[in-house]
Amino acid sequence: MRALTLGSARLAAPRPAGLRRMRDGLRRHPEWWVLALCAAAWLCLMQRSGGIGFATICRGGFAWRELGWPPAPDSGLPLMTAAMMLPLAAGPARYAAFHSLWRRRARAIAVFLCGYLGLWLAAAWLLDAASALWLSAVNNLSLSLAGAALAAAAWQLGPGKAAALAACHRGHALAPSGGAADRDCLLYGLQSGVACLRSCWLLMLLPGAGGHGLAVMLGVTALAAAERYRRPVAAVSAAALLGLALWQAMAA
Repeated sequence: MRALTLGSARLAAPRPAGLRRMRDGLRRHPEWWVLALCAAAWLCLMQRSGGIGFATICRGGFAWRELGWPPAPDSGLPLMTAAMMLPLAAGPARYAAFHSLWRRRARAIAVFLCGYLGLWLAAAWLLDAASALWLSAVNNLSLSLAGAALAAAAWQLGPGKAAALAACHRGHALAPSGGAADRDCLLYGLQSGVACLRSCWLLMLLPGAGGHGLAVMLGVTALAAAERYRRPVAAVSAAALLGLALWQAMAA
């Protein structure tokens, strides 16, 4: 009888505090795996570009930069899209999860990402082709990046940017279950993708104009995430763009 009691007490013993905190954190942040995918995409990009380190981040571009038209399937564009856009998708993905039934939170995020990343991948092919044409026309990496940064900085200071950024924070009514829920999550992904594209399209021209250097990609991603979640002053964003272009030009 005593052995049975001890066994029951052992089974009923509370879990370690660290495991409980981790479980509670994952429940509060159902979008955690979106950020994990983002980190994996960045690691793959760094490894593909010749290794992980400061020298790799500072150098001008990837060995697979020559995409041509249409871009080759192994061009790395899907990895670039995932690495740069998943941080911006984390907030809307969290919204989709919390406005869905508990049991379908992961599914809601997955369907949302299908719409969001699908639209951005299609747009990325066009944006990369446009930046490749600009780079070939200028025929100088530093000047190409500087021109794209000036255009992006002007857009950051304009009234259209503020309106586009506000549209990125709009929610969407989601059905609770069934096919209607999947449809609403997909439409919400497309809606968020369109708003994000409208806000960031000039920013996303910079990596191609700069030869797909990791420094430019990381800088643009950090700036886009900062303005999405922290709302810095527009002049600060514009100055950061110009500073990034100058730094990369000196490192190239």
